[in-house]
This record gives sequence, C-alpha cells and structure tokens, in this order.
Amino acid sequence: MQADAVIDHTDHFNLESSDIHMRFDSLISANRITISVADLHMEGDAALDVSSMGPLTI
Repeated sequence: MQADAVIDHTDHFNLESSDIHMRFDSLISANRITISVADLHMEGDAALDVSSMGPLTI
C-alpha cells in the first residue's frame, strides 16, 4: 500500500498474501479484519482499525 492509502470496508475484510507492505500513514479499516500473511511490514503510523475496538497499530 502506498503512503496515505486507505482501504475502508463496512463489513469483513479478508486478505491472504505472502507479503504485505503498508507504507507511512496507510490504513485498513473494517468491522472485522482477517489477514493471512507470511511477512507484514508496517511503516510509521500505518494502522489496522477495527470498528468498535479502536485503532490497532503493530
């Protein structure tokens, strides 16, 4: 994902990949997020946001 990119789903977001690279300030937002990945790279301020649970940054 490019810097400042946003993926916004109102329901369940399901992603399967061997490698995910979330650049600065990118966001995946959904009510439920399921990610199956071998390598997840998250740069500064990249986030996974699950509605009603608040932001989750790794």
